[in-house]
Amino acid sequence: MLLFQEREFSGPVLEQQKEYVSGGIRSEPRRIVNHRIVQRFAKKTESTWSNKISEETTHVIMKTDEDLVCERTLKYFLGIAAQKWVVSYQWIEQSLKAGRILNEEDFEVKGDVINGRSHQGPKRARESPAGKNSSAVVIVQPDAWMEDAACQGLPPQCGATVVLREWVLDSIACYQCQPFDEYIVQPM
Repeated sequence: MLLFQEREFSGPVLEQQKEYVSGGIRSEPRRIVNHRIVQRFAKKTESTWSNKISEETTHVIMKTDEDLVCERTLKYFLGIAAQKWVVSYQWIEQSLKAGRILNEEDFEVKGDVINGRSHQGPKRARESPAGKNSSAVVIVQPDAWMEDAACQGLPPQCGATVVLREWVLDSIACYQCQPFDEYIVQPM
């Protein structure tokens, strides 16, 4: 099933190998088609595609609207926290149509449906110095932490401290930021 006309890739493909992860595509038939298109793009650009974000991931490909706004997903958060390119699936489609890799900046996600359509979080994260967010705090529900290995990969990627959600509740109740000591979640 071809959704658009592809061209053969011309010119230099990449100066270094990339790894793509796609997210935000919910309906099963569309997700399969989109994953295949991302895989085909990875093959044409001599890159790789994966289901999971890792240190090798360079781009998180998100389903967006025409304004480059996406829904928030775990892959979206992981991509931002790890300072990866977070780009619209439109980048893949338009690059395949053009027969060359288009500039990622033109397709970088600008915002999300919760925090606003143009907060530029992915761009700010990507352009900030590595390790700048070493004071980041990740708040988790204990059951989500135990069940989702992807959640456990977030803190090492962004240098964050992981605390239980009770830290927030206790800090609010006391109207004072509580020390992390009693709330830190230990790695599995």
